[in-house]
Amino acid sequence: MKFEVEKLCRLQECNVFYSFYPNQQPLVFSFAAMRFSLLIYLLFAIALSDSLTAQTWARVGTGTNGAVHALTTFNDGISVGGTFTQINAFDRIAHCFVRENKLDEYTFFAPYSEAFNVNLSGAATLSAAIFANAKFDARLHVGGRFNHPDYADNVGLGYFQLDPQTNATSFQAYDVQLSDSQTVFCMLEFDGRLFIGGDFESLGNANYIASINSGDYPTPTVNAAGNEIDGPVHVMAVFQGQLYAGGNFSKSDTDTVFQNHISRWNGTDWEMVGDGLNGPVYALYAHQDKLYAGGVFTASDSNEMLGVASWDGTSWSAVGTGFTDSADTVFCLYAYDDTLYAGGNFDSAGNQYVQNIAKLAGTEWRNLGDGINGPVYDMHEYRGRLYIGGAFTKADALISRNLVTYNNGNVPFSIDSPETPSLRIYPNPASNVVHFDSKLDIKTAKLYSILGSSIPLSVSQNSFDIQNIPSGYYLLQSTDSDGLEFQQPLIIQQ
Repeated sequence: MKFEVEKLCRLQECNVFYSFYPNQQPLVFSFAAMRFSLLIYLLFAIALSDSLTAQTWARVGTGTNGAVHALTTFNDGISVGGTFTQINAFDRIAHCFVRENKLDEYTFFAPYSEAFNVNLSGAATLSAAIFANAKFDARLHVGGRFNHPDYADNVGLGYFQLDPQTNATSFQAYDVQLSDSQTVFCMLEFDGRLFIGGDFESLGNANYIASINSGDYPTPTVNAAGNEIDGPVHVMAVFQGQLYAGGNFSKSDTDTVFQNHISRWNGTDWEMVGDGLNGPVYALYAHQDKLYAGGVFTASDSNEMLGVASWDGTSWSAVGTGFTDSADTVFCLYAYDDTLYAGGNFDSAGNQYVQNIAKLAGTEWRNLGDGINGPVYDMHEYRGRLYIGGAFTKADALISRNLVTYNNGNVPFSIDSPETPSLRIYPNPASNVVHFDSKLDIKTAKLYSILGSSIPLSVSQNSFDIQNIPSGYYLLQSTDSDGLEFQQPLIIQQ
């Protein structure tokens, strides 16, 4: 007896940019029944071993072999950019069921494009990196410092357009590109334009910050976006309907400070934001009626603000004790489950030990266990988990290379695409009764053991009894009143 099994995990090699999709075209292999059983056991052992202890931290496969700098969602996947050349996305298998000729759900990473460190001649002339990605005009735009095999000269700016039939992407560069020593650090859509920040000068007519217009394809024209910023722009955010930019710039005329590491767009140029901050700004995030800024500053005017500050539209305020050491740096801020998280290169907030990641509890920063043992550069929520990227090898007690996920126990995991009805079971592991958490009306259910035997279940009021079922790993197959089928792994502990 043979089963057609779609490959759940593959190791891709490509430079600096990958996409994690829950619905990609798979590779197909044949396995004998014994191999099928061993595969199921292996999948459960890897996918659900953390469920026996805690679900706070989880690996994303074997991680990456270089730093992760950019995370964003696009076309129901999470896109990952950085300086790596290899990634393995054998993520936690939260929803899989192997059966004859079909696997309903599977996950792996796939490259968007050919290697980004090689130009048309095949020469690798740059230390390739992608630092920015953003969805704009239904395309994924990327920026950084990189080559591409379709272009003879350095690139650094471009976009991908996805073919929905094949999931293939093609890369297209902008009309002008960066020189060897220049880099794009951030991208953000605002007011029908995509704004681009970096350390570039003379990118077309733009210095440090530029924009492209919506609908300007296939080769977007880079436009200047004001001239009041005179240094690298590292981050942008929208707050109260206005665009803010932060970075390492401070422009003055006589005794009047026009820009002090943070600026606000007035529609034609950049203007002051209060007294600004006295050091570089690397993170901006709007949360609960405030704009939070992170970086390597210590004050606004004469008011102490250590590495993090908030702006209410009128004035700057400290956020708790901030991050104590003057060399501490906040690289990213993100709100997950209505809680603000900070990531960077720091180890203390007041008397609290917070290694490179912290969360705001009231007015003070709190640790996440033992933290992360290297710099955190970006965070983004995807399907109920907070994805965290950086340059590290360990998150709390979990070995993880440069990419890890975090769940606070309150946010349910979402594993189906937005177009597909979702179904969650709880508790898992379970010992008495298992419940279906969904608006769907579940009619039938069946368990499969790792040896392939099936156990029919009696479903009543979207739940079923497992008190008489032996402990072990199982695959749960269920069907709703419309005939839709769902599969989830289930651990039974008696």
